[in-house]
Formats: sequence, structure tokens, C-alpha cells
Amino acid sequence: MKTPIFKDKIQIFTNKLHQIYIKIGLIRLIAFMLIGVEIILIFHDVYCSGYTKGYDKGYTKAYEQVTTQSNAKIQKLSQSLSILEGLYSNLSKGVLPLMEKPELYIPKLEGTLSYAHAIDIAQSYYDKQSYKSAMVWAYRANQINPKDIKSWEIYTKSLEKIGTDEEIKKAQYLMQQIKNYFSKRTDEKGF
Repeated sequence: MKTPIFKDKIQIFTNKLHQIYIKIGLIRLIAFMLIGVEIILIFHDVYCSGYTKGYDKGYTKAYEQVTTQSNAKIQKLSQSLSILEGLYSNLSKGVLPLMEKPELYIPKLEGTLSYAHAIDIAQSYYDKQSYKSAMVWAYRANQINPKDIKSWEIYTKSLEKIGTDEEIKKAQYLMQQIKNYFSKRTDEKGF
């Protein structure tokens, strides 16, 4: 009779061990599942979110670049529009505009320079198709006597030859304004 008690105790012990083993197995299974889910979440955060962030940064950088280029174009257009508006407003008023200083202009010269001499030099450069130099000398002549049309003619013709489309339009409006100014001036002298 002692054997069944012993057998029962062994049976109870093995059942408890089996239950513990099953619980530990379940715990292991749950732990491995949680670790797997955690690994998947980490993988998702690192790769997918990192890719998305990089994509967003790239998109943002491209957007900023396009915006910067657009703003530069808008600023350039607004400058040209303001120049044209100034030309139109002065055209109706008959005001003598200011000649723009050429890029190659050197302000200091040795000796004296007469208007006629500066016009001759500008005309000879224009005839040689050296339009930038012709603009410089026409500008010099205009600085000496801004109320003579010859310097304006050489300047605007040279600008039309070497300028961009915008500068050509500007030169045409400028010449129109100059002719308007000088025609009003001769009309006033006639009365």
C-alpha cells in the first residue's frame, strides 16, 4: 500500500512539473512572440520611418529649391517691370531719363574730354561692332551733355545689338522716351 502513495506523489509531482513546463513553454512562446513583435516594430521604425523621413527631407529640399528659383525669377521680373513702369511713366511726362552705367565703365580718365570727342569715339566703336565699348563712351558723352540725343542713339543702338530680349525692349522704350523728351523740348522752343 505504500507504493500507491509513492506513485501518487510521483504522479502529482510529474503533473506539476508538466504544468510548470507547459506554463514555462507558454511563457517562452509569449516571450518569443513579444520579442518578434518588438523586432518587427523596431525594423519598421528604423527602415520604413527612416525612408519616409528621408523622402520627406528630399521632397522638402526640392520644394525649397524650386521655391528659391521661383522667387529669384519673380524678383527679376518685378525689377524689369519696375524699370518698364518707370519708363512708361516718364514717357508720358516727357522727363529725361538717366542712362544706366555700363558694366565696363572706368570712372577716371586722365586729361579732359569733350562731348564731341566722346561721341566720335563711341561712334567709331559702334562702327567697329564693339558695342560694349560704344556704350561706355556714349555713357561718358551723356555724362558731359545729357541733353543731346546723339549719345542716347549710340547707347540704345548698342544695347539693342548686344542685349537680351528684355534689354532690347528696354532700349526701345528708352529710345521712345528720349525721342518724346526731345520732341517736347523742340515744341516748347517753338512757342
